Parts: sequence; C-alpha cells; structure tokens
Amino acid sequence: MIGRADTRIVGHVTDVADAADIKGAVMLHADASTTSAVVAVLRPGVVGTLRQCQAGTPWCKVSVKQYSGWIERSAMWGLLPQEVIAPS
Repeated sequence: MIGRADTRIVGHVTDVADAADIKGAVMLHADASTTSAVVAVLRPGVVGTLRQCQAGTPWCKVSVKQYSGWIERSAMWGLLPQEVIAPS
C-alpha cells in the first residue's frame, strides 16, 4: 500500500548496544532522556502517531503500534524545529 510502512516486529535485540548497530535505528525511549529505558527500536520509514511536542524541547511523544514513548525531534521527518503539537 502506498503511504504505509510495515511496522511488524522483525526481530529482537538483547541490549541497547546491539540496537545501536542497526543502521539508521531510532530508539523509542520510556522517558524524554537518552538514559531512559529503550521501549523499541524503530527502523527508518516506520509510521507512527505524533502525540506531543512541547516548545523548546528536543523530545516528542509518539506511539507506533502497541509501543509508546519518546524520540528525539531531530529523528523525525516533516516536523519543524520549534513546531508544537498539543497532547492528544
């Protein structure tokens, strides 16, 4: 289908170091911090729902399938640097 990305689980990693080896991987974190737990590893092209982006913060809350968490604003395509998305 045009405009949809495949979000099936394609594998598992044992730790964050393994996930970091995946080319283009984006970490979905439990909290808005690089030191928080990794909820899921997203590959380029995955489509999710943008839930919240506050002004002045580099983090946005998203959900992808059954996963929900925070990713860095710079990892998303189509979002302006200071764009605000109200919580949904």
